[in-house]
Amino acid sequence: MGELSLVNRDVTRIKRDKSQKAEGKNEENSINNDNKNSDYDDVVVVVVVVVVVVVVVVVVVVVVVVMVVLG
Repeated sequence: MGELSLVNRDVTRIKRDKSQKAEGKNEENSINNDNKNSDYDDVVVVVVVVVVVVVVVVVVVVVVVVMVVLG
C-alpha cells in the first residue's frame, strides 16, 4: 500500500507541474499580446500626432497666403 500512495503522490505532482507550466505559457502569451497591442497603440498615436501636425501646418500656410493676397 505504501508504494501505491507514493505513485499517487508522484502523479499528483506531475499533474500540478504540467498545469503550472500551462499557466506560465498562458501568462507569456498574454504578455506578448499586450506587447503587440501596445506596439499597435504606439503606431496609432504617432499617426494621429503626425496627421494633426500636418493639418495645423496646412491651416497656418493657408491663413498666411490669404492674408498676403488680401493684405
